[in-house]
This record gives sequence, C-alpha cells and structure tokens, in this order.
Amino acid sequence: MHFNLQGRELWTLVLCRLKAAEGRLLLN
Repeated sequence: MHFNLQGRELWTLVLCRLKAAEGRLLLN
C-alpha cells in the first residue's frame, strides 16, 4: 500500500472533523 502526502492530509482532515463533531455532541 502506498500513501501519498495528499491522502494523509485528507485523512487528518477527516479525523479532525470527526473529533469536532464529537465535541459538538458532547456540548449539546
């Protein structure tokens, strides 16, 4: 499996969005 920099950046972005969504749910 080969991971390019773009793919890693995208994955990090997805993880950040997921964590942000979790934070919103916890605050509600």
